[in-house]
Amino acid sequence: MADNLTTTPRETQRHPPDLAPADSQRLKAVEEALAALRRSARDLGFYPPGHPSLEKSLERVTAQLRQLVELEDPLTITIAREGLTHRLGELGKNNPPVKSFGAELFLSQLRHIHFGRNFTPDELRAFLGLVGMDPKKLLLEGGPEAFLAAARVRSIQVNALRFKPVGEEAGERGGAGFGSGGDDLAEAVAPAQGEEMQEGPTQSESADLTSEAGDLLGGGSRKVDQLLQAGNASVVIEEENLTLDEMLARLEVAEGMGYRQLARRLDLVARNAMAQSDVEQFLLIAGVLTRHRDDAARPDDIRLAATQWLDGMVEAGGVDFLVERLCQKEPTCTEEILGALGTLGEAAVDALLQRLSIEESMSARRRLLAAIVRHGDLALPQILRGLQDERWFVVRNMATLLGELGRDGALEPLAQQLHHPDRRVRREVARAVAKIGGRQAPRFLRDCLTDEDPVVCQAAVVFLGATRDHLSLQRLTTIAEGRARDGEEHELRKTAIQALGQMGSRRAVPTLARLVRKGSWLRRAEVDEIRITAAGALGMLGGPEAVAALERGRGSGGRVGEACRHALTRLGS
Repeated sequence: MADNLTTTPRETQRHPPDLAPADSQRLKAVEEALAALRRSARDLGFYPPGHPSLEKSLERVTAQLRQLVELEDPLTITIAREGLTHRLGELGKNNPPVKSFGAELFLSQLRHIHFGRNFTPDELRAFLGLVGMDPKKLLLEGGPEAFLAAARVRSIQVNALRFKPVGEEAGERGGAGFGSGGDDLAEAVAPAQGEEMQEGPTQSESADLTSEAGDLLGGGSRKVDQLLQAGNASVVIEEENLTLDEMLARLEVAEGMGYRQLARRLDLVARNAMAQSDVEQFLLIAGVLTRHRDDAARPDDIRLAATQWLDGMVEAGGVDFLVERLCQKEPTCTEEILGALGTLGEAAVDALLQRLSIEESMSARRRLLAAIVRHGDLALPQILRGLQDERWFVVRNMATLLGELGRDGALEPLAQQLHHPDRRVRREVARAVAKIGGRQAPRFLRDCLTDEDPVVCQAAVVFLGATRDHLSLQRLTTIAEGRARDGEEHELRKTAIQALGQMGSRRAVPTLARLVRKGSWLRRAEVDEIRITAAGALGMLGGPEAVAALERGRGSGGRVGEACRHALTRLGS
């Protein structure tokens, strides 16, 4: 038995990354099937028999495995302390749920898994029950091989170095088997679950296995009677009635399997909190497990268990639950929800971006944007992909996010959207480019000075004036002297005049002096606003020509005269 539980170096070697495209796709499909197996094992432990969600989960994973075994019979997975491998290469390297699943299988004393072509739904259900079982209880049941043999599972075999077609053997002997209903079925099944079952392990092998099991379960090299005692203790924990506060208090000091047992109970409590829309209770539990995951001072097995718990909550819809609560009309615990989502990585980013694309409420969109920004660079690749979306409002949202993130590297792809056909997108892109700034921003925003939309143009004018971009002086002068057809264009003219003053170039003085002098009885209020703005700009520039223009304007009286006097006072001081 010890020999079969020991993985050879050849079996765990890392395969080269330069696989053929078809092999790369096969390896990816195997990873996806393992992730589905993990989800189904959790669903089996959570939903009652016959529940529609459980049946759907089992149907999905069965279909995935059947596709794989049609191409590769048997489908063999090797489990080592370092992780999972398939004949084509390493599994789960960049897939945390699959990597966590490998650690769980290793703790359950699984070293090889073979899925034969003829596995039945009942056999898969029994295997999932094994995967979801507490490792100590599994040891009390006699180990994974004995568990599957007792469940009469033939076409899913574990810990044998090679898959053994036991159905054929049974037929040769006169046929135990599911079809024949022979009495010797269990006898036919048992040898398939690890060749070591044909011949008992030696005394030294048993000691080695017990020692290894003890190490994995957090207790060092315990003896069998100690494992039995610990297993009974875990049953007591499971049956004991504890309040949530008591469970969390015990979790703070629990070790090894005790911690995993409590985490499993808290998984059920958290799922119930989601079902009851109790966000405070859910956040309380998730906050403790997140803190344990991120605490470098805690043992690795505790941090791994906390990570697995959080992965399970993501798969159970925890992220969607938090996003839904965040988008309520009057949400509670907003800061706590934002903090929790900020710890849940790419799964949270995916859910937040998806909800942002359909959310109609402006206040909810603001909260979603704030949650995404908290992920920083982790969200950047998905945001940049969103810039290529065909829906204008998605591109607009991505521009807003990039402006908030303020990453220079995003400037080039963002600026490409300054030519987007929808002006609402161009407005947000111009604001975002201005917010990011940097040496390349003026080059992009100068092009906006000729945009037909005055709001886009105004965003560029504000930035170019503040940064004293003298290359845009001529265009700003043209805008300042232009005619305004509506309120937006009037505001653009005023902004351009202010920018001329900010630039500090006295080449703008003649233009500003003409604007101060130019009065009209038609649309007088608007004209006076232009004259007053020009007086303020002259007050920023100074010089003899500016002073002379302001002296003349002071005699105009009214608001214009007052603005000129104020500008002269400013120059004098």
